[in-house]
Amino acid sequence: MATSNQAARLEKELLLLRRNGFMGIAELAQQCDVSEMTMRRDLRLLAKQDKVRMVYGGATCAKSEGDIGSYLLNREKDRNRAAKLAIGREAAGLVEPHDVILLDSGSTVEAMTEFLGDDDPRTILCYSLNIFEAALPLLQSRIVITGGIFHRESLIITGPDAVPTLQRYRVNKFFFGAGGLHKDLAVTCNSDEAVPIKRAMFPSSLERVLMLDSSKFNRVTSYHLAEFADITTVITDDGIQDEYRELLQSLGLRLIIAETGPEDDADTPS
Repeated sequence: MATSNQAARLEKELLLLRRNGFMGIAELAQQCDVSEMTMRRDLRLLAKQDKVRMVYGGATCAKSEGDIGSYLLNREKDRNRAAKLAIGREAAGLVEPHDVILLDSGSTVEAMTEFLGDDDPRTILCYSLNIFEAALPLLQSRIVITGGIFHRESLIITGPDAVPTLQRYRVNKFFFGAGGLHKDLAVTCNSDEAVPIKRAMFPSSLERVLMLDSSKFNRVTSYHLAEFADITTVITDDGIQDEYRELLQSLGLRLIIAETGPEDDADTPS
């Protein structure tokens, strides 16, 4: 059982994470005036209580709170989970041995990493903490991550060196997500941090694979991301409206429709 001092400290840690979205171990320890070892113990306890999520180098809140911001990755992960897993499985099936792939930061693309086996070598380019963490168990893969400014809400890392770092590579397949797809306004997203990186990488990528669940069709979000001509393949779930199925096919885009099953643990590889 936690002591009164520990309980107060745990509440402070949760408050700091709610305010900041993500914090590193060292920063949290300094803010709470404890050792990094103590902080790791605290975070493991909070993780067991499903209050925080341990990530590489720090922690985030396990569930979103209204004061963190308009878009948090943790909130998005639980939405349409079965569809995202089905889409992720189809996307992973497109990856071939020795491919150079660029992975976007969103929850749908992160679901794809659950189906990437570790039998074949590949190069994974990324610009977000969540994708970097998800790719770490893939020991046969070479991982390249950008440096720069860390955005706590989206977990994206940007800066003047981000695009040049990625553009040194030629990408077989760029897997990216979006906040919405509309027949008139094309592809939009929720966060502006990644827009310059995504747009800059379209010309460097042989295939541009848009991954989004069917709830995002006929939807417009804040920032313009891409035109239909920027996309080569769309992967979505079987809830796609007939109007958009016909639109994408008429534009000559490759359309992959993932069949969704029951949303349970059996969908997730062990």
